[in-house]
Order: sequence, then structure tokens, then C-alpha cells
Amino acid sequence: MMDGDKAKKDDFFVTGPKKLGQVNWKNQDHRRAVMACLVQGVYAMERDRKYKRHAMAHTWWESLGFVLHHKLMDVDDSIFGVIYEYPLIIPIAPKYIIAFRGTDNVNDILLDLKLIMHCFLQTSRHSIASEAVREILDKKGTNVWLAGHSLGAAVAISIAKQLIRERGMYLETYLFNPPYPSIPIEKIKSKRDLLNQLNDAPLANSEGVGLRPNTPTAISKANNQF
Repeated sequence: MMDGDKAKKDDFFVTGPKKLGQVNWKNQDHRRAVMACLVQGVYAMERDRKYKRHAMAHTWWESLGFVLHHKLMDVDDSIFGVIYEYPLIIPIAPKYIIAFRGTDNVNDILLDLKLIMHCFLQTSRHSIASEAVREILDKKGTNVWLAGHSLGAAVAISIAKQLIRERGMYLETYLFNPPYPSIPIEKIKSKRDLLNQLNDAPLANSEGVGLRPNTPTAISKANNQF
């Protein structure tokens, strides 16, 4: 049975942004709030599945104009990521956002331990996520953003780092409470500096990797701004 706090957290009309209104994609706070909502949608979708409850997840993306493109499921059938599509044609907006949730069950805790032991890249979750991101990029183009919270932030930044190394591709990436210390922002003065810093660190705290490095914020704080 699910506790009331988690059910309340998954209710968009209780914990979602109250004053966001129409998204201004030029506004950094709006972008961050949208990304936080889409990550929360992944948590809610997994709990919809796990507890076989009346669906609550869909309002987290439908309220912002997104549609569900694809669910990412681990080998235990848990939903750890979602690919969202933004059907409106706005040049500065993403076409696809791929969001990853963090720790929510025992298997997630085991993945946290693997992250600590530096063998996270060999896990099924990382492999499935990496393949999904590359497939979207290959089939749908490069207008793709990444987002993740906690363990999900580790997935997002790891894939972002791989794409920088392998393709020279910089995806806008939003991290919420990532599990490693941050790259000092003042040291990032160019894309080359960013690449060097990413190569030296297992994970980075950054918002907009390769585009707009910034300090990350918790999902709840991002939503509470509105």
C-alpha cells in the first residue's frame, strides 16, 4: 500500500507549479520548472504501475503540452525513464525531453551502491537509457534535452558525457540533486573547458551541460517558485 505523502507528491494539482501558466522557453526558471515536472512524472508513472492505482502521472506532462512518446523500463519492469514529445513547433523549445527518476525501490538502492562502486555503466538501466537516447538522436534529430533527479541525474550526465566524447554533441541537461560534488562553475569558460572538467569528474552538477552551466536545484524548489 502506498503512503499518503507519496500520493500527495504525485498529485500535480497539489504539488505542481501553481503560477507557471504558459511556458516561456526563454525563461530559465520556466525551463527548470518544466524539467522538474517531467522528472516527477516518471516517479508518478512508476508508482501508478507499482501500486496499480488510478493513474496520476499523465497530468505532469499533459498540463505542460507534452505527450508520452515512450516509457523506459528496466529488466525488472520498473519504469525509470520517460521520453516526452513536445508537438508545438517553437524554435527555442525542445522537441523531445528524456527524463530519469531517482531511487524509489530496493533495486534502485542496489544501483546506488553500484554507482558508488563505479560499476554503474555496466548496469542494464544505464545501457537501456543510453540506447534510447541514441535512438532518438539518430531517428528524430538533435533537438533533445535530458533531465534527471538523484540516481536519474547520474544516468543523464553519464550519457551527456558520452555524447560529448563520442559525437562532440552537447545536449541541454538538467540535474536535480545529483549524487556527486559539482564541477566548479567558475572553471568552465568554454566547451573545451567543460569537456576537460567532465572527463576529470565522475559526475557533474550542471544545468544545461555545454550550454548554460548552473547550480542545480531540488525538484520541489523548482516547482515552488511558481
